[in-house]
Amino acid sequence: MGERRASIFGKVMLVVVVIWLLSIPARMTVPSPEARPPGGDFAAFYGAGLIANAGDYSVLYDTATQRAAQQPLTSVSDGVYWYYAYPPIVATAFGPLATLPFVTAAIVYTVLMLAAWLVAAWLARPLLPRLLLRNWSLAVAVSLLFPPTTRVIVGGTNTAVTVLILVGVWRLLEADQDIAAGVLGSVLLYKPTFGVPLIAVWVLSRRGRLVLGSSAGAAVFWLMNGVVYGWGWLSEWLRQAAQFGSADAVRNGFSASSILGFAQNLSGSERGPLVLLAIGLAGVLWLGMVQLWRGDDDYATLFALLAVVFVLGSPHAMAHEVAVTMITVAVIVERSSWPWSKVVVAIGALVGAGSLISLQASLGWSPGFPIAMTIGGIAVWERRRWTAKEPVIADVLVAPQ
Repeated sequence: MGERRASIFGKVMLVVVVIWLLSIPARMTVPSPEARPPGGDFAAFYGAGLIANAGDYSVLYDTATQRAAQQPLTSVSDGVYWYYAYPPIVATAFGPLATLPFVTAAIVYTVLMLAAWLVAAWLARPLLPRLLLRNWSLAVAVSLLFPPTTRVIVGGTNTAVTVLILVGVWRLLEADQDIAAGVLGSVLLYKPTFGVPLIAVWVLSRRGRLVLGSSAGAAVFWLMNGVVYGWGWLSEWLRQAAQFGSADAVRNGFSASSILGFAQNLSGSERGPLVLLAIGLAGVLWLGMVQLWRGDDDYATLFALLAVVFVLGSPHAMAHEVAVTMITVAVIVERSSWPWSKVVVAIGALVGAGSLISLQASLGWSPGFPIAMTIGGIAVWERRRWTAKEPVIADVLVAPQ
């Protein structure tokens, strides 16, 4: 009876959380009375979709064109806008949404991101059976209440897709489908700050079939961008991405959650000693991942640590991207020897700490950085107790649901 009540409570909680999340974009006002468009990052994607639909990709990274595309979303004529810095094909993908009214498109996009998160959690069930096979609804509801994850779903970001891809790659690797895993992993090139380091890890760790699959996927990705933008798209994208990264480190440094971004924000410098130290530390993290991928087939460990390094080792990871470390938290809980009472307290503390991110602008720095550091530190500490290949995924897949 206790398990049944817990199951019912988890399902009710998940339904309530989903309804609450979907109500947020539905309450948006367009045009916004504020100086910036509503919907967070989605305004940048929507504007890029409008530009893509117009057919002239040569102005995709033109600031005046992007501002003009987003101007109808705010009532302030000289307001700010959200800059679009992703590869050209991502703008193409947002073309269909840009044919809808903005609020409708934002609701649809929120549904898609929520679906990506739920599908990722569903795919992870056989990977994390202790946590998810019996407590799936409750675990997912709690993960959605973690403030960075909330921001991922309703803030117009795409981190839910990143998490879905990582879990999908994990599932494929457990099934010994390395080439397919590499192809899927290459989709992360839509966000090069994640996709490029991941493929580099596979190359340097000599994971041949992963490299084969990801190279094929990367070639298709390059061709798709070339078709829509022109064959010089890569140099143009790199140029504007570098400019955007430098500008964003100054304007939104308080939201930076990577080692490099936190150091840049703290020192106010792009090339000072602290920044150089941060670059070195990030490099050490990625070299550590190379070493782990070279000699370890315990994929739960690999993805738990990879999720943390994605945040801390990225050149541009913001507070909401700490949600990627929910993979790490899930593995920690799955393999922990802690009593459930201690786990509940720890998760409550994590959600509470995440709420401090709302204060980052006034603090001048992101609590996401120490949160990611703490999660990573616990994972490294707990890893000493983790055993490889536990449980066997083939056994879990046929377990009663």
